[in-house]
Amino acid sequence: MHRNRKAAILLIAIASTAAPLLAESQVTDVKAFCREGQTFITFKELDDVKGEKYAIYRFDSDPWEIQSQLGKKVGEVPEDSGAFQAEQRVKCLEAKTKIPGYNFRFIIRDNPDNDPKAQLPEGVGLFVRTVKQTGKSYYGVVPLIDGKEDAARIGSVGPVAEKVELPGAVLVWKSPAGTGLVYTHWMDGETWDPFNEGNAYNFGVGLPPKYNGTDPLPVMFYGHGMGGTYVAPDSAPYVKSLWIWHGDKSGSWFLGAMNRKKDRVVNYAEQRVRWSAKWLAAGRANQPWKVNMRYVNAHGHSMGGTACNAWALRMGDIFCTTVNSAGATIHHRNRVWVNQASRLWGPVKTNLPLHDLRYEIKDGRLNVTDTKVSGVWDYQNYAKWSLANMEKETAYLLISHGKRDGSVVFEPVPDFLDALQKSKRPFAAQWNMRGHSWSGYGTRNSSWGGFKIAIDETVPAFANASNNDDPRKDDTGTINGKLEWSAPGNDFDKNSADDDIVDSAGMWAMNVRSLAGPATVDVTPRRCQKFKVAPGKSCSWENQDCSDPKNPKKIDGGTVVADEHGLVTVEKFKVGQAGWGNRLVIRPAR
Repeated sequence: MHRNRKAAILLIAIASTAAPLLAESQVTDVKAFCREGQTFITFKELDDVKGEKYAIYRFDSDPWEIQSQLGKKVGEVPEDSGAFQAEQRVKCLEAKTKIPGYNFRFIIRDNPDNDPKAQLPEGVGLFVRTVKQTGKSYYGVVPLIDGKEDAARIGSVGPVAEKVELPGAVLVWKSPAGTGLVYTHWMDGETWDPFNEGNAYNFGVGLPPKYNGTDPLPVMFYGHGMGGTYVAPDSAPYVKSLWIWHGDKSGSWFLGAMNRKKDRVVNYAEQRVRWSAKWLAAGRANQPWKVNMRYVNAHGHSMGGTACNAWALRMGDIFCTTVNSAGATIHHRNRVWVNQASRLWGPVKTNLPLHDLRYEIKDGRLNVTDTKVSGVWDYQNYAKWSLANMEKETAYLLISHGKRDGSVVFEPVPDFLDALQKSKRPFAAQWNMRGHSWSGYGTRNSSWGGFKIAIDETVPAFANASNNDDPRKDDTGTINGKLEWSAPGNDFDKNSADDDIVDSAGMWAMNVRSLAGPATVDVTPRRCQKFKVAPGKSCSWENQDCSDPKNPKKIDGGTVVADEHGLVTVEKFKVGQAGWGNRLVIRPAR
């Protein structure tokens, strides 16, 4: 423990034996409760000083009774910490409720009636800590005046019964029909330290109109553009699914920002998305829905499209498909936006380290891991990331971009598409001569809002198809857009199982069909659930012509060796347009 912390605890011990202090000279009305894996600590701030801060200490025993037990400083908050500054900037719920200042101060208990009196009163401070270990805790609140802790003014509370579980979210607004909801979630105040925003944020959830609350819904994440924020919806639009709107008002391209010391970039925004995917399926009392997490889609435009690129690549364990419209691909070549991102991530030439901050519950404890991944500008070079992480499974990514885009320019996109093919990713891309406008590109296997591909379903990665267009030369065209495969969401023949996918320990099989004449394509099985091949192991393969589904014929075959990542690729696989196309069958060598 640092010397100054020991000194603070010593002062606390001295204060515990001193004569009683006047109530107004102390931190008073300290309260705490544990709610869904997080402890909420409130207190009345001092009214005889200005500009003070408050240090929060955790103890195993009552700090007023102990003399030698050392506490741990778990956080520090500024004056007026009960104010929700992030919501004050966007004013979403004030506009929605027509109540002046609604949610400008924190609401820490569910408020389905949208009662403004549920907000913390002026002069009440707040600290939220995620529980690391189940048990009992005591907390002390020590004011810092002119940068020095004044232990004589401590206020304390306890014991607080705490339990480790997935942190929850507080319902702060509900639409009249109950199909639109807004929640506040607090990331861990002990370890969460961004330089430009707090650890609390709002997000919106929309349910289909007249939803019965019991049918499991697929999930649609939406990524907004630069300058946008979350949505307080009346219901889910367009497709029957649960929609969730995260906000990134700071404009971090849904990544995160530098920490307070500005010596690293932390993926704060990415981790909020990762947390919410777990929370949606948690079955909490303030969640009037059920979800089918096998079908989690995302779509977005511009900065939101950028998020869809990142979520597809880095969160393949969550998303089955994402749809990117006009998203950035290689950020240091994102021209007009490089300076903007530099204010959050640091200069390109500095390339500050990117840290992946994770919160995982294991064996009844919350483990916080902080992993240095790479330089942030390397991390945000999705082409480089994809090639460096070939072993990671990714979502099926749909990409659409305009060659006349003057905002998020097209220039780096061809290099990104090359990298996706070299790293054997499941994707399809389209481009045309539009500017910076939305386009929800889709294929027969997946489309915006289609929910055709499940997270636990194997998909093919196509590369070097002979019927591809050239993004560097052609004004309009596609890559992998003139191919399809038979799958539950795109069944070539619903009355037959002979064209169905096989993903077993002893075989992988799939029917592939061209949409533009005979073609050849490199095919790599991806997201296999049971078909696993060790690196360097040989596999036999065959091509069955299924142009006449009743009389399939073997027309080609051979042997391939799994690469260093255990990926098996059959190159120049011949594909026809008639019938069920061609069936690729791969078996591990005996």
